[in-house]
Amino acid sequence: MATVLVLLTAALWAQPFTARYLMAFHTCEGQACRDPQNHTVRLAESEDAVEWKPFAGGFRGSVPDVIVRGATLYVFTPGRVTRYRHFGQRWEEAAPVAVRDAEGRVTPFVDPSPVLDDHGRLALFYLVGNTDPAAGDPAGCRSYPCTKYFGSAVEVAGSDGREFVQMPGWRAEVVLQRGTIADPDIFFDGSRWVLYLSAGANTWAYVGDTLHGAYRPALGLPDGVLTTAGGVPSGHFEEETGRYWTFLHSLRQGVSVIFRAEHERLEPVPPSAFRPVIEMGATSVESPGFARNGFRVSLSAASLLDRLAPGGLAAVLVDGALKNVTRVRLRDASGLEFFVPVEEADESRLTYPLPEELEPGRIAVSLEDDAGRVLAAHKATIRRGAPAIYTKSRDGQGLAEGLLVRVRGEEASYEPLDEIRFGEEGEKLYVTLAVTGTHKVSLAHLHAGGRILPAEYVDGGQVNVLLSSDLAGAGKLDVWLEADGEVSNIVQLVFAE
Repeated sequence: MATVLVLLTAALWAQPFTARYLMAFHTCEGQACRDPQNHTVRLAESEDAVEWKPFAGGFRGSVPDVIVRGATLYVFTPGRVTRYRHFGQRWEEAAPVAVRDAEGRVTPFVDPSPVLDDHGRLALFYLVGNTDPAAGDPAGCRSYPCTKYFGSAVEVAGSDGREFVQMPGWRAEVVLQRGTIADPDIFFDGSRWVLYLSAGANTWAYVGDTLHGAYRPALGLPDGVLTTAGGVPSGHFEEETGRYWTFLHSLRQGVSVIFRAEHERLEPVPPSAFRPVIEMGATSVESPGFARNGFRVSLSAASLLDRLAPGGLAAVLVDGALKNVTRVRLRDASGLEFFVPVEEADESRLTYPLPEELEPGRIAVSLEDDAGRVLAAHKATIRRGAPAIYTKSRDGQGLAEGLLVRVRGEEASYEPLDEIRFGEEGEKLYVTLAVTGTHKVSLAHLHAGGRILPAEYVDGGQVNVLLSSDLAGAGKLDVWLEADGEVSNIVQLVFAE
């Protein structure tokens, strides 16, 4: 669990990441597994979370966890984050990660587990590390009993996963009488937050009502023990089936293997319920970190109607049996019901508006006829932000639609959004983009030429961004909007000399 240097190997520098799920883990050989300096972080992908395809290559690191936000994949290891940019399919060198308290003092931490909060910010859960290097493994005690603390921290705006501020209090406090406790993993199960902990070769499950509140052993678990099948767990709640997936590693014929179990509730899961999903012969495979692959979201023009956000449009694929659908009933996560008309329909597709009042989260959708008969039903997820940028071609591709605003002192002038030319020193130049799917967005950034520019104003129809003068002469650039962790379609802006 010591902080280790991260060195990317060439084979990992270009990956498409096309499957539905991702997993980070580390590998090691024999007795060398005892030293984290000998661990190698690897990645794998899967369509069903059962059959996994590991990628070639890796980098030095230990106990990794992975998350996708917008167009970036983050792999966190103790004290480090390694980022992959989907647009350009490139890895960046590892960067240090710091957690500080409210007074700016550095908080030592190990075993980071990332999650996105309701505002699209990264939050880290971790075991508090030792301030004294001579104290040994932070998961154990120099003398028993002792208390181990698990905390959480929120990303500093603009730091892109490198800086975090510790939240007040502790998420969990565990009094150790013997052994170790470490490796937190955080996820949401649709109604509450779940925090897995690794107590040696056992996995514990704690629950909390709020992300940064206090966590307690799940009801029905003696002392919080979910399973004795193995440790260093990762959890996931699959909304489509309403079932939990638990991944962990354990020994099989003297070599560590990653196992998976699927279960309906947070109740004791017997070791017999676990099946191996990743094994590599004589190489140990340890410390799974699970994530959905957010890159699977299509960024093509055809997908603009499929971006579900309050105030936007939804599209449903239908067949001839549903030609009589005239209205849609929506029930949101708060229990409120809305009836909306079908706006457009043909033999294969219908669209309907999403009320601005919808609460983000899971919604129940019923397609009904004039008499109120339900012809089909399904569930969908409403996101706080699902941004899309309008374009001059009206197909979601090519040059962005909007205005340029030049500000000189207290005067402002407006120009068509054609070629962008910067003016004299002291002038501010803003781009106003015509957008949709941002009615409830609280935080947005424009990505342009490797720069991340914060939006100074955002509502359901426009985003205003102050342009950086060092973009002058950059030519035609691919740009996209990131809003509360969701990314828009890719469009172009042209920067003249």
